Amino acid sequence: MSRKAENQLLEGYQALKEDISHIIEKAKIQTHKAVSNIIIQTLLGSGKGFCFAGMQREIVIDGQIQTIDMEFYNRELQCIILVAVKTEEFRADFVGQMNKFISYYRENTQFPTIGLIICAEKGKEAVEYALAGLEDRIFVAEYMPKLPSEEEIRNKIEEIL
Repeated sequence: MSRKAENQLLEGYQALKEDISHIIEKAKIQTHKAVSNIIIQTLLGSGKGFCFAGMQREIVIDGQIQTIDMEFYNRELQCIILVAVKTEEFRADFVGQMNKFISYYRENTQFPTIGLIICAEKGKEAVEYALAGLEDRIFVAEYMPKLPSEEEIRNKIEEIL
């Protein structure tokens, strides 16, 4: 193969790689928006005293802007609920970030604060170890990127009953 053909092949590969990265990033953004909207609708529609305070809330820590995905206030519990939506599998650093936000709110507001991390997948042990030693103010849950099959639903119902 000539040098020119190799270069053209390499350029084509690089362009394809960039296109795929762009598509993946766009899908993550769309998933994040969809999950966020479902969370908002679910909490506000629950009738349990939730008030939506905002999305992409910015706070400043050490001169750097930090962004919290969603903030709610619960009138019944009289507390703030911070929600982080992650379009990937749970990682321990999500807990550290949420703990930082909770600590900030504890110091800068008059209300107790709870953190909820919603991610694509979570390993039970990974979550357990990441939360070990922390106050029970951070919770981790999965969202379902696809609906379960009929068989999975039946198994879950049998498990519950």
